[in-house]
Amino acid sequence: MLRRGYEEHTVPRTTVLRLLLVVVLMAGTLLAVNRGVGRWLDRRGTNLGYVYIAHKWWVLEQLDQPVDWLVLGDSSGSQGFDPAVLTAETGKRAINLGTLGNFGLHDDLWMLEEYIERFGPPERVVLIHVYDVWRRRLKGSLVGRIPRDWVLDDETAERYDFDEDKRKELLLNRYARLYADRTSLRKTLEYAYLRWTHDDEELAEIRRKDKALPVEDPELMDDGFVRMCGAITHVVKGDARGHMRFVNKSRPRISKDNREALLAIAQLGREHGFAVTVINGPLYERLRIKEPWQRYFDGLVRQLRTVVKDYPEVQVVDQVLGFDGDQLQNVDHITCDATEAYTRWAIDQIEGAPVQR
Repeated sequence: MLRRGYEEHTVPRTTVLRLLLVVVLMAGTLLAVNRGVGRWLDRRGTNLGYVYIAHKWWVLEQLDQPVDWLVLGDSSGSQGFDPAVLTAETGKRAINLGTLGNFGLHDDLWMLEEYIERFGPPERVVLIHVYDVWRRRLKGSLVGRIPRDWVLDDETAERYDFDEDKRKELLLNRYARLYADRTSLRKTLEYAYLRWTHDDEELAEIRRKDKALPVEDPELMDDGFVRMCGAITHVVKGDARGHMRFVNKSRPRISKDNREALLAIAQLGREHGFAVTVINGPLYERLRIKEPWQRYFDGLVRQLRTVVKDYPEVQVVDQVLGFDGDQLQNVDHITCDATEAYTRWAIDQIEGAPVQR
């Protein structure tokens, strides 16, 4: 006889249907968590490169009407060129889709292709790249971060010679964020805890010591501009020494990847009748005036003009605007209080640059 308060239960027999239901529920929960984590990291993650990629493709996706200028390039232009200044100065509208230097010019091309397919050609395409981006190859692992289905199709794999291992990596980067971003996830959780448990002064010191944490939090604007405030002068000087070593031992070179992408953009300009302007991002003034750097940059400009010599639609600006260290976060990323000056200068250079004949 059972004691009071106890009941006897019969364990239900496991069936195939019940087992399948459990598996489906577990898989659905895992997929939902994976998707939620991915969306959180795309907005709040400590890996700002991934945050910028997600944001810029979102800006392009949300665009519902054409713009006058399509600004593309790397992160120096992303936080250097403010479309709001262009509108205030000229009345023209732009979006800033600059992402990362390790894409080279390929995501410039992909974004331009999507824009033309949806809206037709813009009036002008602006390519803002730091001088040392031109020698880089496309970093294929970043392609999986692009939120478009064509990234994973056979045509893309053939076009960019992605082997099976690379295609698996792209799949993991797209769909298995809990696995592919496990380091970033751990750091982002750690950062969230630090923000909750430390005041601003303590957090600033932690950020300064931990290079995996952003020194400042970016403000992501709906027009694509990335607003970053706060100079990091101690980083600028060390970064400048590294760039000087680079220009002293290197010759200017344009990689095969970037050459092909630039020519594809130039061809689109010819077919659709829009101008393309290539311009350097902002730069630390003490680096800009150094003779080895000037020699390297002059050689790069000559090579760029040789590549596009058959395309009068393409302009290559041979001037660079320098900034003091108290307006920089490294040698080529300016703070928010310098963006108006750079944007105004860039507008003058772009509108006044002669077409190459």
